[in-house]
Amino acid sequence: MYDIRDDMKPEDVPVPEGARRGPGRKYPFELLLVGQHFVVPGGEAPESTLNAIRSAAWRFRKHHPERRYDVRLDIEANVVRAFRVEDES
Repeated sequence: MYDIRDDMKPEDVPVPEGARRGPGRKYPFELLLVGQHFVVPGGEAPESTLNAIRSAAWRFRKHHPERRYDVRLDIEANVVRAFRVEDES
């Protein structure tokens, strides 16, 4: 059914181009200081963009539980803003 082999290690297989390693690579969550934010264009479906960034913030926070983020949709500017808020103490 399956071909079980032991002639390779994970390091032997090249990482495909464009593949991300670890959380937070697409959006700059790790670069934000408390009080800063980044902006992502809302595009045709700003709610989808909002949900994608909220999900990314949630995944990033799993690895950095002390950091807190607030993601908001700015309807007037048709952008999504991700803010780093005060950390948990």
